[in-house]
Amino acid sequence: MRISVVIPCHNRASLVREAVESVLAQSLPPVEIICVDDASSDGTWDVLQALARRTEGRVRPIRHEANQGAAATQNTAVAAATGDWICLLGDDDLLLPNALLRLTESQQANPWAGVVHPECWREWNLDPATRRLVRAGRHIRNRDPFPLLFQTDFVNTVGALIRRDWWTKAGGMDPGRVMAEDYDFWLRLARMGCDFLYVPEPLYVYRLTGDNLSHRRVEMNRGMLAVLEDWLRKDPEIVQIVGPAHVRSRLVSQRLKLIHALLETGQERQARAELRIVWRAGLSMPPVWRLRLKLAGRGRRSPRALRLIKTTANLLRDRAIALVMAAEDSKTQPPVRN
Repeated sequence: MRISVVIPCHNRASLVREAVESVLAQSLPPVEIICVDDASSDGTWDVLQALARRTEGRVRPIRHEANQGAAATQNTAVAAATGDWICLLGDDDLLLPNALLRLTESQQANPWAGVVHPECWREWNLDPATRRLVRAGRHIRNRDPFPLLFQTDFVNTVGALIRRDWWTKAGGMDPGRVMAEDYDFWLRLARMGCDFLYVPEPLYVYRLTGDNLSHRRVEMNRGMLAVLEDWLRKDPEIVQIVGPAHVRSRLVSQRLKLIHALLETGQERQARAELRIVWRAGLSMPPVWRLRLKLAGRGRRSPRALRLIKTTANLLRDRAIALVMAAEDSKTQPPVRN
């Protein structure tokens, strides 16, 4: 396997060096590290050029003269890659020393896999003491991964290993999407028949630094909801593939997450507008959500109400996932003999 590590970069002069160093320290080195600077204004390009000189070309910097967004930046990096496998890494994240070795071993033991995705450590504010394990989840081989993936994004994008030809078949990431472009990409792969292999061990550190995309919760949740609604509009068969009840649960769960994020940021008018959509669709119990929104809108945002909304959204998601898995299990059970 020839692995190219690709790192899209934007205004990460203070952190991108650590990300690159974590790749250079791999026990199984990649064939190259491609870093695409998406028109940074903070000296990121200078850092990348210095790394390229120091590593004698192992680090290959590319620069966008105008900002094009995360999806286009990743597409540029993959287009320049020469490896037959692509490993995605954020410009502020870290690969653990044996990450590429373990991903390679896992794929070679399961050659059917087109995507290999591991668990990760989540770290806040560059403090290793805050690290917590993030369990990505998985689907079972020889089952269509799409229904479960539609219910929950079980792929951790950072640290994922993707067969290059699958990236090409799927057309890369959609540059028209500002948020959740990776989730849309995984859905396309699953719909095309790509198999996903889960590695149940943390192989990278996903760092939340206060200014990265994961802290833009409202935009992220809007982006996820837009992906789901776009897929349902363009591919009506999804309702039958996933199941009408599961589709409704997924939409409710995602919209409640958006409502929760809106309330946390004081956008109560927008939260009420989103809640009316849930009521009109008949996807929840209006008296319950009227009460909870009332609690959340009493001058101060009620922490209790916020917790209730978030907890209910997660319960809906988990129940839908359990139903999907139970239905899949029933398909593989042998017939009962009298």
